[in-house]
Amino acid sequence: MDKFNAKNIKAYDKKAGNYDNTHDGKFTEKFKRILLNSVSVNDGDFVLDVGCGNGTLLSRMAMLKPINGFGTDISPKMIKNATSRYPNLKFAASDCIEIPFDDNSMDIITVCAAYHHFPNVNAFAVEAKRLLKKSGSIYIMPTEQ
Repeated sequence: MDKFNAKNIKAYDKKAGNYDNTHDGKFTEKFKRILLNSVSVNDGDFVLDVGCGNGTLLSRMAMLKPINGFGTDISPKMIKNATSRYPNLKFAASDCIEIPFDDNSMDIITVCAAYHHFPNVNAFAVEAKRLLKKSGSIYIMPTEQ
């Protein structure tokens, strides 16, 4: 594992237990609201949130429409919290380059305020293309708005 990923894991594992009340959790709230208003989700869609943190964005999407929700995050503690908070959704600890889901399995991929943490955005683009169905969509919400 490279130093960039190791640093992020350590930082977000430390924040995981109280993420919603941290500076990062509060800062990303507005980006989650913007993304929720932008994503076009249909009943039954397979939705993957990359860099899902504690699963808040994905759970909010699931409240709007019945989806098959999946989330990944590099922080194992964030994934542990997401899994316990939202047992109806599926979560996995992984980086953004080797995501443990099948080819052509996702209708939608979201990235909310995590893109700047991706060490290789070109490799992520290749991975996202592998995961998305032909008619799939990707929504990336940067931290500048």
